[in-house]
Amino acid sequence: MKFICKKYFVCIFVVLLLISCSHTKKLNSTTYNNFKSNIFLKNTATSSNKINTNDLSREKLISYAKTLIGTPYNYGSTDIENGLDCSGFVWVVFKHFNIKAPRVSVDYTNIGKAVSPEKAKAGDIILFTGEDKNSGKVGHLGFVYKNDKSGFQFIHSASGKNKGVMISNMSSYFYERFIKIINYFNE
Repeated sequence: MKFICKKYFVCIFVVLLLISCSHTKKLNSTTYNNFKSNIFLKNTATSSNKINTNDLSREKLISYAKTLIGTPYNYGSTDIENGLDCSGFVWVVFKHFNIKAPRVSVDYTNIGKAVSPEKAKAGDIILFTGEDKNSGKVGHLGFVYKNDKSGFQFIHSASGKNKGVMISNMSSYFYERFIKIINYFNE
């Protein structure tokens, strides 16, 4: 009798699992691109969540951020000696100038004013999804380093072997994960 009950329970469980999986909706690339566009459009107004930069210039911020190039990656860390994760890197740069800023990347979602990539300036924050490019959720960030005719670059702490704080170009890997760029300066 116990064997029949177990078998019956397993069959019901498998049927329920298959039914729930068949109703899971996946995003196709068009839907995902529209979703990313909507995030940009939805966040073009200035947010009430601000970073008070006082009189900090973009040049000073980037100049200090560059001194951290070569710092190894260390998940969850804000300790320069032990390495920095992406949001730890951004947090440490702000802390150097006595500026209060969020510690985790997702908390930058609604800060500042979204700007188009064409209008981005050095020091703006660039937001990406994390490893799951289809999540739509901020999981990686850095500072815009350069945006001119020679190209677009950003400085961030990248995970992986032999990575850490570095300057990167906008490769296809990052284009697929791009969410938005935010200006938070008191200009």
